[in-house]
Amino acid sequence: MKQYQSELVNELFSALVKAQSAIKPAEKDAANPYYKSKYSKLETVVEACREALTKNGLAVSQFTDIEGEHVTLITQLCHTSGQWLRGYYPINPVKNDPQAYGSAVTYAKRYALAAMVGVVSADEDDDGNAASGIKKESLPELSDAHIAKHKEKWIEAIKKSNDPDKLIAMISTKYMVSDKQKETIRSWAQ
Repeated sequence: MKQYQSELVNELFSALVKAQSAIKPAEKDAANPYYKSKYSKLETVVEACREALTKNGLAVSQFTDIEGEHVTLITQLCHTSGQWLRGYYPINPVKNDPQAYGSAVTYAKRYALAAMVGVVSADEDDDGNAASGIKKESLPELSDAHIAKHKEKWIEAIKKSNDPDKLIAMISTKYMVSDKQKETIRSWAQ
């Protein structure tokens, strides 16, 4: 049976809360020509979180395990108290050769690390639209008139949730929201 955490995790989570306040977004600094998209390299994700983690007594270890014919990446977040949290990511390369496994492990390490400690992408996120088959171009642009019409209601929503990005995510399901509009909405939280 897989274990996902140590018996106690209170000190680990206390340290993780402090670390997450200092973790930086990871820049999308690499291009995938096949999908015509950008992504954050593994070292960029590590760079975005390493200092904040170590200053708070946290470290990440990633290693593979083999069960039968299946390879799994194990990502473990460890605290100086001895408490730990663990995640499992199945490795499914497209081909069965060393290069494909290496690529699949690097991909898994990047996403598992980001998920474990809370690293987000610095560039625009499509809110899962690509995975859902929703084309961004199919959404209408958010107009300044629409913002003005709903501003007071949206400010109230931000006050209640204390998270303008939740509001932006909700609006992004119906409209294309520009980076400038996102910054305007985020400024309402201050």
